[in-house]
Amino acid sequence: MDLANEFAKRGLKPATNLRTVHLTFTPWGRGADFQRERDAALMLRILYQVSSNHDIFLQEAAVMPDHVHLLVSFDATRNLEQDIVKNLKGASARYFLQETKSTDGRLWGNKKHFEEITSPQQFVSVTRYIQENPIRAKISPERRVLSSLAAGFNPPAAEFIPRHTGGHAHLSHSA
Repeated sequence: MDLANEFAKRGLKPATNLRTVHLTFTPWGRGADFQRERDAALMLRILYQVSSNHDIFLQEAAVMPDHVHLLVSFDATRNLEQDIVKNLKGASARYFLQETKSTDGRLWGNKKHFEEITSPQQFVSVTRYIQENPIRAKISPERRVLSSLAAGFNPPAAEFIPRHTGGHAHLSHSA
């Protein structure tokens, strides 16, 4: 896969030196904030929009009842914690809490786990891990997995991908 072309297709700012990372975020108190399939689907849409708006290529995502897996690529000159994680967690929390009309005011816990992707074999392994995470947990991957690379793994995920207008993604409100 030519990531430069994928960035261009999605209207993302081009990057010549990319970094790819597997991120895991958990809700505050490791709560099951995404237990309902509808909330998992909403978080997928939000993460796709937020990543697009911040020039982050979201390649794979799985929203589990109590955590989220993301496989992202971005310009290697950007800071993982102060830029990428901060933008993904901050904006996704604001949108999610607004959409669910939550008065809690907090979504993500302070912790995050990340794994640097350094080889094609590791990339394939992490991709498969993310895609199969719901299956291992004995829950349906439908409406919980967004896969850019494994077309056909989860065809319903296409409904979560917002339409691009003017280079930015916008949420659709159908869930």
